[in-house]
Formats: sequence, C-alpha cells, structure tokens
Amino acid sequence: MHLKRLEFYIGKLSKKGDINMSINPVVRVSQKFDEGNDIGLITSGEDKYIYDSDGKKYLDFCGGIWNMPFGYTNLAINEKIIKQLNKLPFCNLVTNIADIQHNYAVRLCKIIGTGAVLYTCSGSESIEAAIKTCRKYQAIKKSSRKGISAFPLSYHGTTYGAMSVSGIDQVLLEDYFPLLDNIMWIDLPKDLQDEDIWIEVVENHFKKNAENMAGIIIEPIFGSGGIVPIPEKVFKRIQELCSSNDILLVVDEVTTGFGRTGIPFAFQRYGIKPDLICLSKGISNGYLPLGALAFSNRVVETFIEKDATLEHFSTQGGNLISIAAADAVLDLMEHYEDYEVAAKGEYMVNYLKQLLGSYKSISVRGTGLMIGISFPKDLDAERLLDVWAKIRKRGLLVYIFSNPGYNLGLSLFPPFTSTKDDLKKAADKIVSLLKRYPDIVY
Repeated sequence: MHLKRLEFYIGKLSKKGDINMSINPVVRVSQKFDEGNDIGLITSGEDKYIYDSDGKKYLDFCGGIWNMPFGYTNLAINEKIIKQLNKLPFCNLVTNIADIQHNYAVRLCKIIGTGAVLYTCSGSESIEAAIKTCRKYQAIKKSSRKGISAFPLSYHGTTYGAMSVSGIDQVLLEDYFPLLDNIMWIDLPKDLQDEDIWIEVVENHFKKNAENMAGIIIEPIFGSGGIVPIPEKVFKRIQELCSSNDILLVVDEVTTGFGRTGIPFAFQRYGIKPDLICLSKGISNGYLPLGALAFSNRVVETFIEKDATLEHFSTQGGNLISIAAADAVLDLMEHYEDYEVAAKGEYMVNYLKQLLGSYKSISVRGTGLMIGISFPKDLDAERLLDVWAKIRKRGLLVYIFSNPGYNLGLSLFPPFTSTKDDLKKAADKIVSLLKRYPDIVY
C-alpha cells in the first residue's frame, strides 16, 4: 500500500484557545495527527487471534504486520526470552560480544550460507546498512561506483536510504526531499509474467548503467507491490550480470524470510548466492525489534583483504533479549516442514480461485502463505479501503496494496499455525463480501 503523506495537524484551537482533545496521542504511519481511534484498543493475543478493549476477537491474517508467523503466544519463544533476561539483558557490542550474539550469528550464517552478520534494529536499518556496504565495497576496490538500482514496485522501508530505493513511494515523498542520489530505476515489463521481456529490460539496464552501479536491491516477491514474484530466469540473469560486473546483489528477505514463501528463504528457491541479505520481521516472530544484514564470504574476504571496516552501529542492534527470541525462531524453523506452509498456501490460493474463478475482474496469486487478491486496476482506492474496513468488521484482519498503473487489492499473510479450516473460513468471509461489490466482482 502507498504510504500517504502525514499531514501535520497539531490540533485545532477552540475559542478558549485549548487544544482539541480529539488528537490521537499515538502517531502511526500515514495517520493525521488529529485522527482518532474508531476501533477498540488491542488488549491481548493468543496464537492467530487478537482481542480488543470492546471484547471483539479478530483472526489476524496480517500476521502482526507480516512478522508473526508463529503466533502471539509461543511458549518456546517466551521461555528463551525469560532465560536470557535472567542471565544477561544487554552487552555493549562496540567493545564486547556476548555468547548469544556470537552463537546466533554462527547458526544463522550456517543456515543461509553467509560469512558474517551485522545486527540491526529493523528491516529499514538493514537496507540502510546494505546501501552503505555496496558503496563502501566499491570504494575499497578503488571504484567510483555509487549507483544503487531498484525496481519501481519495490518497498524497502521508511528511513532515508530505504525510502530512496522504495519505488512505490516515490510519488509521495516530495516533502522529504532530497533523498539519496544515484538511485537508478529498472523498467518493468507491462506483462509481469513475461520472463523474456523481463530479461530484456534488465539487460538493457545493466548495459546502460553497469559502470556506475555499486549494487542492486531486490525483493524476491514484491510484497507491498502486490505479491508479485520476480521470475526465476530473471533472478538468475541478474545474478550473472552482477557477478560479471562486480556489482553487489542485495536480496531483501525482510518479508519473505524465515519460511513465509514455503521455503526457509526465498532466494534458496532460485539457487542463487546473494552478496548481501537483509532480514527482519519474522526473525524474532515480531516479539522484539531486530534485524540483520548477512554478508557473503566473498564480501567478507574483500573487506579483510583491504583491511577495511564498515561504519555502522546502533546501540540496541543485537539486543540480547531480541536475539533470544530470534534463536527460538531458528529452533522452530528446524521443524518448519510440520507447518506445511507451501501446502496451506496452495490450498488457500486454489480455494479462492475456485470461489472467484468465474469473475475475470479478480486475480489470485500466492507463494506459500503470502497471498494477493487483485481487483480491477481502475478501482478507486477509497473503494478498496471500504472493502478492507468491512472485512475487519467481520473479525478478519488483512492488508491492502495500491500501486497505480500496476495493481491494487488485498494481501494475506496467515500465521503458519493457521489450519486449513481457518484459511477456508477467511476465504469465505472475503468472497461473500466481495460479491456485494459489482464494480469489483464481474
């Protein structure tokens, strides 16, 4: 979904000069400062459900905000957090390394085939560090390359560097200019399933810009871009072009990582070896803020050979309690097949297609438990918000995407603990509502 500009209304003055007390004291993304709450406050959660102060129960198919694949009350995660809390809550990572920081990094590197890990606090920060690494890598190799390439349907975060490479937000960011310079956009084919046209536009981009490219940042599946996967042949061709031109390939697995797509990490499906991997969201099951940037052995060896360092640090990066939650997630991932993510995702996509198959105005796609329902491209975005709100009133939480010229619709990120019955009930609720909108379903 496009991020709307924040309109900085501090509140209207009454005749007495008092601040209007309808102001919401909690600032949220895309929220006006005087926008109040029209729903109950969330008070508790259990597995795939959350409850509000009005006593209403919701089935959360946002999965938190795509970051809670193992649910709200996972005892294995709780226990590891408590154990670490009682042992040691913090370690100064500038001058020391705690055992859990070291051991988790070793464990993660072994799983994803990388050589080192930089701890961050969020996905946005992981992207920031990746951009810095691309430029630093070129600098220590005595190259003047500064350019970072990205796709127009990409979304990578809300810090300055992350906004700069988030294609879907560019039309909304004027108030924040100037963003980073040397950002280069790769054209997208009109038919996003045509691998040959994809490869043609990618090759043209490299032919035109390779001499100035320090790196390229890619989501294996555009999440906010409408649950659109990058075709396998395209991904592999990008890897080849990066390797032959010594350009760093950055894979943003913030959304797709830790099993969301039916495989532990989406890049593994393509058999490629990224230079940098950005992680967050599911890394700690959303329990505590944490992100990571993983470096390939090739990048690590280059820094060692050049006796170079990376100037990046945040005080809470690698917080020990957060890593304890992340370590518990890796424990759960050892039994990943038990959750049948790929099979459940295939079931829900097929069931939605069965219910909506006679309507040419709707398309359904998904990889694992990352599912998109696209509406007609010319639908008014306000109509989409109306559908989203009505689904919420029915006790189901979903998310939306809106990318003018490309797509708009609903996205679903069911927790891995969802049953096929949960998926069926959610699909039935969505489809029964959509059929009341003749401008959407026809």
